[in-house]
Amino acid sequence: MYLRAGIDSFPRMKNARSALPGFAIAIAVLIAGLLLALTVGRYPISLGDLISVLLAKAGGPRGDISPAVESVIWQVRGTRVMAAMLVGAALAVAGTAFQGLFRNPLVSPDILGASSGAALGAVLGIFLSLGVFAIQAIAFVGGLIAVLHALYAGLSPSEVVAVDAPRELARLDLDQHLSS
Repeated sequence: MYLRAGIDSFPRMKNARSALPGFAIAIAVLIAGLLLALTVGRYPISLGDLISVLLAKAGGPRGDISPAVESVIWQVRGTRVMAAMLVGAALAVAGTAFQGLFRNPLVSPDILGASSGAALGAVLGIFLSLGVFAIQAIAFVGGLIAVLHALYAGLSPSEVVAVDAPRELARLDLDQHLSS
C-alpha cells in the first residue's frame, strides 16, 4: 500500500504508454549520428565505403577498399567516435545516479558541490605540481568528497539545495555586509 497525502494506491493506468517508441527513436538517432561522424571529416568517406569496411571487418567479402579509408575509419574516426559515445553514456548514467540518489530530478553537479570539490582538487593538484593523471585523480576525489558531504550532511535528500561552498560563502558575506 502506498500511503502518502491521503492516497492509498497508485491510480490505475488505463492507457499505459510504452517506452519502446522513444527507445527506438533514440537508437535510430544514435546510429545516424555514428554514421554521420564516421563519414564526415577532412577526408570524406562515402556511406558505401563505410558499409564495405564494416562488412569486411565482420568477415564478409573484402571489396576494393583502399587502405587509407580503412585506416581513417578504424584508427582515426572509429576510436574517437566510440570514445565520445562511451563518455556520453557515462555522463548519462552519472546524471541518472545523482537524480536517483537524491530523489530530485533537477539535481546537478553544481547544486551538489561536485563541481566545486573537483575544482578544489584540481587546484591542489596544480599547486603541488603533480602530473596530469594525479590532478585528475585528486579532482575526482574532491568531487566525490563534496557529494558524500552533501549526502551525509544530516539533510534529507529533498533538502539538499546547495553545497557549493564558494557560492554559499559569497552569499553569507553579502548578507553580513548588507545587515551592517
